[in-house]
Amino acid sequence: MNPSLTRQNGRRIAQGAGLIGSLFLSGCSPVRRAVASGFAYPFTHCEMGASVDCAHYPDTPGMKRIDTTLGYRFRNTPASSTNSDSLFVILVLSGGGTRSAAFSYGVLEELKRTVIPGTTRTLLDEVDVISSVSGGSFPAAFLALNGPNKLEDFRSQFLNWDAQSELWHSVLWQSTRNRLASQYFSRIDVAIEKWNEHLFHGATFDVLLGRRPFLMLNATDIAKGSVFPFVQDHVDPLCIDLSRFEVARAVGASGAFPPLLNPMTLQNHATSCPYIPPEWVVRTLREDEQTTGSDYRAAEDLVSYTNSATRPYVHLTDGGIGDNIGARNISRMLRSKYSEVPLTEMIRRGAVKRVVVIVVNAATESEDVIDKRPYAPGMLSTIFGAIGAPMDNYSRASILDLWDAVAERENKEEAIAHCPFLECHSYYTIGLSFAAIRDADERTYFQRLPTSYALSSDRVDALVNKGETLLRTNVEFNRLLCDMGTTTWASRQSDANCARNAKAGTLYVRP
Repeated sequence: MNPSLTRQNGRRIAQGAGLIGSLFLSGCSPVRRAVASGFAYPFTHCEMGASVDCAHYPDTPGMKRIDTTLGYRFRNTPASSTNSDSLFVILVLSGGGTRSAAFSYGVLEELKRTVIPGTTRTLLDEVDVISSVSGGSFPAAFLALNGPNKLEDFRSQFLNWDAQSELWHSVLWQSTRNRLASQYFSRIDVAIEKWNEHLFHGATFDVLLGRRPFLMLNATDIAKGSVFPFVQDHVDPLCIDLSRFEVARAVGASGAFPPLLNPMTLQNHATSCPYIPPEWVVRTLREDEQTTGSDYRAAEDLVSYTNSATRPYVHLTDGGIGDNIGARNISRMLRSKYSEVPLTEMIRRGAVKRVVVIVVNAATESEDVIDKRPYAPGMLSTIFGAIGAPMDNYSRASILDLWDAVAERENKEEAIAHCPFLECHSYYTIGLSFAAIRDADERTYFQRLPTSYALSSDRVDALVNKGETLLRTNVEFNRLLCDMGTTTWASRQSDANCARNAKAGTLYVRP
């Protein structure tokens, strides 16, 4: 993917989102700074006393020095008796509000039911990395914090909860309205309080240290239009101590979709610790962007955070604005040895034998009514179209780029004389989306489901069941099961028939 085009698309989408956010939620400064008596907002907002609450978003935890052996980094989440390196499972959970959360939950449940032959572990136990965006970040963070054994609680605590109505009702309370009158407190902060109350209970990233899956919650840096993953390697230049940062705030930033929610703000503590850019960052920025690809963009983003004079704050919006699939981190992981997860190095030294990439894409296709009208669309339709169309196109491009990254690794290994020195690795690309539903009416039903934080119980049930079914009947998933010696879905066929039929595209269903 052309990195220059990637940057331009990301910035255009981020700018469009920023426009909507500013118009609807992030304050419309003249409105937010006015009070009932009609005079301007004071220089110090607390001077208004009872009429304006002194609310402020939480301080961003900083640190005095950087220790690359500590913090929430993949190297600090080693393999264990329940999660091996040899089978490396990556989940990519897209945006889409509760629709995506329910669809993803169904996939997780099916992985939990799939036992690895000769062990008591399931494929859900073996998940090593989750890269998530927006609605997909809720089940991702819940699984990372609570583990597979408590996964079923997610259904009652989130999927069956009308989060959107409760959020809007809380905004109507006088106490909340007083707090929202502060320019340092906004709807995203109210939402994060709700996420904490129902799901995350104030948990910080230190709870995740030493355990898998490694969680990559992705937001979008509005100023750069780039993906912002909440991992310690990425926030080192900001001198942010992620171990003391609330998971709910990362999930909130990942799902701060405008115009429902406005951006979340981080304080830049770059002057408080001596950050020395890694050698690869310095070297990459000296080279041609066209030849260094995603490494150049990553290096550029890291260096931009080191100047707290020009960037004393970093404002983050919904991760879907920069990449609504969450695939860009994984594509880089498969190509670059400088990624936050050193997968290429793990493959090179033989620690990883099988790589499984599962993309859960809850994208919809709304009915196009604009071109059915003889008059030009209004301002809001135009703005949403200007944001939505590039997001959809970019999501497709991100998925294709991810599949290309996997194919590049396969081709590279096959080119080494059929792997004479190292055992050839197996790669499995499992793409799940509503587009794979064969029945046209059923496909339309799922593709018309809204993006919100509230769905009826029958819609949630349908999404969960569809996530389970699409994974269970996926050709690549069945090929993986065959290669592992699992014939659960193969109607007790022999391993040879299982592998042959899977390659031919025969779909298996549970007996």
